[in-house]
Amino acid sequence: MLQFLKTKKKEISLALISGIATLLIGAVGFEFYFQYKTNKESAFQFDSELGWSPTPNKKSSINRFSNFQLNSLGFRSKEINESKKHILVLGDSVAWGFGTNNQEAFPSYLGQSFTNSQVLNMAVSGYGIGQSYLFLKKHIDRVNPKLIIFVIYTGNDLHETGSNMAYGKSKPIFVIQNNQINLINDHISRFSCINLIHGSHLLKRPFFDFLKNGFCEIKTLGLNQATKVITTLFQTINAIGLNHNAKTLFVISPSKSDLKIEICRYNPTHDYCRAFQNLLFPNQNKNSKTNRFYIKNFESLNLKPLGLFPPLTVDSIKSLEWGASIIFQDILKASGLNYFDYSSELAKTKLIHEQLSDLYIDDAHYSAQGNKQLANSIVNWLRKNRWMDN
Repeated sequence: MLQFLKTKKKEISLALISGIATLLIGAVGFEFYFQYKTNKESAFQFDSELGWSPTPNKKSSINRFSNFQLNSLGFRSKEINESKKHILVLGDSVAWGFGTNNQEAFPSYLGQSFTNSQVLNMAVSGYGIGQSYLFLKKHIDRVNPKLIIFVIYTGNDLHETGSNMAYGKSKPIFVIQNNQINLINDHISRFSCINLIHGSHLLKRPFFDFLKNGFCEIKTLGLNQATKVITTLFQTINAIGLNHNAKTLFVISPSKSDLKIEICRYNPTHDYCRAFQNLLFPNQNKNSKTNRFYIKNFESLNLKPLGLFPPLTVDSIKSLEWGASIIFQDILKASGLNYFDYSSELAKTKLIHEQLSDLYIDDAHYSAQGNKQLANSIVNWLRKNRWMDN
């Protein structure tokens, strides 16, 4: 009887070990398949300096979200024409043209107006401002810039610049040290904790948050430090342009949420505008025209009903889903840099919800029609200010 129990115990132990091993092998196999499928459809590859970068000569036509063709440098453009001056477009997926094909992306429409120059789409999906700066620095000597257009997306550029993680991937982050910005992770490991755990398809579930937060060192900047970092990055990008005899124009592209708040500044009678105003300025005189949705100091607002508490971080602003547009306006004004506030231009047209839906395919990205309108608005600004004739 004792021998029988020992045998059974051994069989059960072996079965458990075998089951656990099978589950682990299955999980690893699934992760490899998921990564393979993701990489096959993606326009981007791992990059130890940038976190990720465009894959040269990559193309895909799987669906409307993965319809692209990159040149030998990874730009979403044709090969460089060295006989022409170049207009460089930088930014994230908004400038890159996520959700549209190459011909419907905003840089392509821009090129139709300036045929004497070649427009190069050097935007990269998911990039924060720091990554875009590093990408520009890496490629600037390979092009002949006449103009740099840097598209700022208000929805997450603040967060992606002020964190060492984006979209489950490790990324470089600049911080303020001794009154200057320094890159604190200039070499990123493919097998970093963030890349392995946050990039895992299985471990993305909220149940594993304790594992991700406990093992991975995620750095998030406070709002004040992030603002200083972004200010310096903008100034440095502008200086790079000047050193190559090129002007730089920063373009503020709003999320749909930010745009709605901007619309309230011009048409505060919307129901959602009144509700938002009551929430943020409960003690304000309803007949007063001061501070109406023009928020300068977030620390002084009553953010508790929104679940936020000072001090604010870049994560706070991202979860807030509005407000970054005004932060970027203030940074660019204080720096004396040239910028075009597309938020205000759209808001002044008194768009209604149905028209917004025609311009956007989601809260961030423009439709082909929206990309064309953005390009036309920038062309008008450039010609009005006599930056470009053709």
